[in-house]
Amino acid sequence: QISVAASGRQALALASRQPFDIVLMDVRMPAMDGFAACARLKQLPGHASTPVVMLTGLDDQESIRRATQAGAVDYVSKPLSATLLAKRVRHIVQAQRNCTELDNQRASHDALLQAIPDSILRFDAEGMLLASKFPKTCPDLPRMRAAIGSSIHEIFAGVPRFDPGQALQRALHGDSTVAQVAWPGAAESVYEVRFVASAADEVMCILRDVSRQVRQQRRIEQLSLTDGQTGLANRAGFLQIAQRQLDAAPDQALCMLHLSFASYPGIGNSVGRQTADQLIRALADSLVEASG
Repeated sequence: QISVAASGRQALALASRQPFDIVLMDVRMPAMDGFAACARLKQLPGHASTPVVMLTGLDDQESIRRATQAGAVDYVSKPLSATLLAKRVRHIVQAQRNCTELDNQRASHDALLQAIPDSILRFDAEGMLLASKFPKTCPDLPRMRAAIGSSIHEIFAGVPRFDPGQALQRALHGDSTVAQVAWPGAAESVYEVRFVASAADEVMCILRDVSRQVRQQRRIEQLSLTDGQTGLANRAGFLQIAQRQLDAAPDQALCMLHLSFASYPGIGNSVGRQTADQLIRALADSLVEASG
């Protein structure tokens, strides 16, 4: 579908009512020349990226400069070759559609990234930060350190038991690294950090807040190793503590004391379960206090 305007003002009136894939605009028009009409067209809503091709008998550098400055994407001198013009129009329209599709894909990609609750950092092969995205819940320290151009060692400085440079190199060689980290001063926030290669010389670092899962896991472990009645370590917890001590100092003597209260069931039957439980808890407190 082709629309025709006899002047620049008519062209602007048409453009204000509908979009166009391309506009062919003569430089010499009554009341408003093509340069001014092109500049005004680019200011209309929805037409900032509409490709404009200027048609003119002028072929001087000043006219080409003015056309480019007004926002034209091409400049065709008269007399026109219909075959050549048709090819250029098809090429420009297809290029514009490709750009629009890329913009839509980029916008969709950016929206998807913003919807993901993870923090995402992109590094080059030398460990320099190229881009970053942080959710609002991310601690201030890593966010403040992650300025574009910062090194990976600056961002992860002070994080215990983690070598970011080694993780970066492993990712560049195709070996993904996954670890749990916490920044100094924000130990309550635990992050799963994952390094994966996104290109031959780029690495993506994905930070996922796993604080809640870690707290839940620690709580489950604590319950499994603690006697619910006294709060002391149960048999499994006691054996774990003993094994840890033996691993730390295998040549050091370890004193173990095992107390069995065979009369506990009888006390419960005599004075009631609640009173018996209070007695066993009081005894446990006394043992802890006596052991220092």
